[in-house]
Amino acid sequence: MRSFIKLSTKPKRIFFFVRPTGMGKTEVAKALTELVFGDEKAFARFDMSEYKEQHAAEKLTGSPPGFVGYGEGGKLTNRVLENPYSILLFDEIEKSHSTVLDKFLQILEDGRLTDGQGKTAYFNQSIIIFTSNIGASKLLQEKANLQTKDYTEIESFFKYKVRDFFLENSRA
Repeated sequence: MRSFIKLSTKPKRIFFFVRPTGMGKTEVAKALTELVFGDEKAFARFDMSEYKEQHAAEKLTGSPPGFVGYGEGGKLTNRVLENPYSILLFDEIEKSHSTVLDKFLQILEDGRLTDGQGKTAYFNQSIIIFTSNIGASKLLQEKANLQTKDYTEIESFFKYKVRDFFLENSRA
């Protein structure tokens, strides 16, 4: 009988931090980088407000042949090809365009992303962190009621808001 070892191609860990602005989500990611990798250079932050437009997905993977910037690769794929042992923070994911979100689905499902030059970056040694403020303003408006809510109620609220966001922005 043969036994086969299946190596995981998916990222080591995936986290989704949802809190109001200024609550330390990025600082937690930096502290985690220091704890896990012992090197601040293993941390990379992507400001997703820079990825609002449809064509912005090419910034992550690089331009295809025949387009301006071909040969340079993408910010994300280059980063992972150079240093796969990283924590990749995608800050305020809700600000990115749906074509960018599609790229993340490929990373989360397959653990890889191919750049414009045909080079494949594998994310199986990376830790992915998404941050978001989805639903935070609504929760803060109910601040008076916040003290009476238990953790599971707050957690359910954020899960519902995040799920709704991704359902609205995914391609069917």
